[in-house]
Amino acid sequence: MIYTPSRNWRPLLETLDIDPKWTDVPIIVFTELDGECIAQSYALRANAYIRKPDDRDGFVDVVHTLEAFWFDVVWLPPGDEADDDRQ
Repeated sequence: MIYTPSRNWRPLLETLDIDPKWTDVPIIVFTELDGECIAQSYALRANAYIRKPDDRDGFVDVVHTLEAFWFDVVWLPPGDEADDDRQ
């Protein structure tokens, strides 16, 4: 299911929060909203809240940073296919 800016992401987080099969999936809220939404995101167990940049270059920078973090920095539990080539 894809949530677009016109859709409310809170019900998705609530669903993921109560379904055990999503426990190990990192949840990142990436939106233009801020303030109260940050607290709501973390209360619903989001792992990160990222404010979407206003311009294309900023957006590309954030995506590259996320890519580097998840594929170069984070170590996943043993046996996870995404991490096998770094062992």
